[in-house]
Amino acid sequence: MKVDSKLKEQINGILSEWNPLDVPAFIASEEYMNYVDSIIDIGRNIDALRRYFLSLIIDRLGLEYDPSNLKQINSIENVIEKVMNALPERGEKTL
Repeated sequence: MKVDSKLKEQINGILSEWNPLDVPAFIASEEYMNYVDSIIDIGRNIDALRRYFLSLIIDRLGLEYDPSNLKQINSIENVIEKVMNALPERGEKTL
């Protein structure tokens, strides 16, 4: 799938706003850029996105995750919802 820079910027903006590492705002857009392509490649598969974000938090960012912590669960679900809304529907073209 050809991906436009606007979509990449939008996904990066979502990650930067989420900012699970709580880095300063001026760093956040650079901090999470490496994850944008993987998220776009996964596409609108909510279960795969959920697995990806859990792996991102635990394995890549080295953060603690408590599956009974509603604040953490809601944070992840919120970012997944935003990503899902940003990603094109199957067959929808990006420029």
